[in-house]
This record gives sequence, C-alpha cells and structure tokens, in this order.
Amino acid sequence: MPSEKNPSLVNFFAPVLTLLIVGIVSMWCFRGGHQTGVDIAAAFQETDVALGLLYGSFAFMAVEMLGAVGFGTMDLEESIPVLSTISVALGGRSCVV
Repeated sequence: MPSEKNPSLVNFFAPVLTLLIVGIVSMWCFRGGHQTGVDIAAAFQETDVALGLLYGSFAFMAVEMLGAVGFGTMDLEESIPVLSTISVALGGRSCVV
C-alpha cells in the first residue's frame, strides 16, 4: 500500500521512461530523422548524443516535477530550488538566496 509521501512507483518509472524515450527520439531527430539508405546503427553513431541527453534530462525534470506536485509529495514552494537549479544550468541567475 503506498504511503502519503510515496504514492506509487509511477514517480520513479515515468521520469526514467521519459528520459529514455525523449533522449532516443531527440538523438534520432538531430540526425535528420528517417533517411533512406541509412540504418539505425549508423544514424545513432553520427548524432549529437550530448544534446539528446540534455533534452532528455529536461524532460525527466519536468515529468518528475509534475508528478511530485500532482501527487502532493512536493508543493510549489519546495520545488523552487529545483527550478532555480535548472535556470542556473541554462545560464540564468538563481532566484533563491
């Protein structure tokens, strides 16, 4: 039975699956999508992996934040430091003192 602070394993599996799916799809899209005569192994060898992982990480954080706020394990006040970390990682300034 899930507790109040840990409602289910969805809080774990949804962000991880999002990271995998968004990472793989974005790496495939940065290579140019479907191209005739190019197999999938060659397409992923020539893609920008760092950019795909960056987009996957941001999608991971977004799904995790939505899940935490949606299930009530975290409120918006508690999530401000996480959003501030994302802002600093993108080159912005921290909004938390």
